[in-house]
Amino acid sequence: PAPMGTARAVTNPRGPPPAFAAGARAGAAARAARGAALDRAGPAAIAASVPRLDAGVRIERKPVIEGDEFAWGHVLSSEQRPEGTPLSLPVARMLASADGVASIAELSERIAAAAGVSDEATRARLTEQLTAAASILYVDGAIEELAGLRE
Repeated sequence: PAPMGTARAVTNPRGPPPAFAAGARAGAAARAARGAALDRAGPAAIAASVPRLDAGVRIERKPVIEGDEFAWGHVLSSEQRPEGTPLSLPVARMLASADGVASIAELSERIAAAAGVSDEATRARLTEQLTAAASILYVDGAIEELAGLRE
């Protein structure tokens, strides 16, 4: 028989095929484990970790919906996100400059310096926001590893 699409697999009255269900459970379990690791580590440890993107992740410039019209923006694209997930400019810059050496806090400082941000409170908020974004992307799998993360 022909392969069953996601919508048909989910709406099939007999339930989804066993392989589909097992894959969905494995993905949910991996996300839960990553989330639990972040909860144990805390924001300071996450900010001190070094993000490494999944091999298939790309940061691209594409039209995105902004308000009620399209505008050029940045998206995170991958096999799981072929259309791209819109990113804020600071998050796009953090991901694009993730070099496997600099921590999230260091990347945040570079972004702030390049933007001419000198106010310490604003710099701290930027680091908090980038840490939160990296946490979400880590749980989702777009960031494959947060190297040096101490739980």
